[in-house]
Amino acid sequence: RAEDLKSLRLVLPPVPALAHRLRRDGLALGQSILTIDHLEDELARLARQRLAPRSGSGEASETADGAH
Repeated sequence: RAEDLKSLRLVLPPVPALAHRLRRDGLALGQSILTIDHLEDELARLARQRLAPRSGSGEASETADGAH
């Protein structure tokens, strides 16, 4: 399993929040949580969180800046 985790580190994009979350979940819930399905789920959710809020707050701050 250690080799699997090492290879996953190489495959995963450098997202500190994801690495921290996976480490925390892994320590709290056990290594069994670190499955491919869980990783794909986590990556998909993070991708949505990174894309959706960014466009939303980006538009909001741009509008605020434009008003000023």
